[in-house]
Amino acid sequence: MALLQEAPISVPSLYRAIVSYDEKAAFIWQDRLEHGAYVALDRAFLTRLPAGGRVLDLGGGTGANLERLRALQVWFGSYEGVDLSPGMLAQARAKFKDVATAGSNRRT
Repeated sequence: MALLQEAPISVPSLYRAIVSYDEKAAFIWQDRLEHGAYVALDRAFLTRLPAGGRVLDLGGGTGANLERLRALQVWFGSYEGVDLSPGMLAQARAKFKDVATAGSNRRT
């Protein structure tokens, strides 16, 4: 957290600025820039998350990991998405109305 406080711009204001672009640009990260990381993440979801397990998604943004869990048909018991950006959480809540905890705005 100390490092974030030294950033030349406010991290929350940066996220407020990019919230409308996050979903539109997600494919660039997933399919091109970080494809191997997403393949490894999917493998971890499929092999390491116990059936009915609890998921805590820190920095969950618009719920991309929840979307991946559902696309992979991974059965989980509960999901808690936490993010500092109210705009991203609002998008997550709108997309996943059927998941009660798809967007929490908890801070430590």
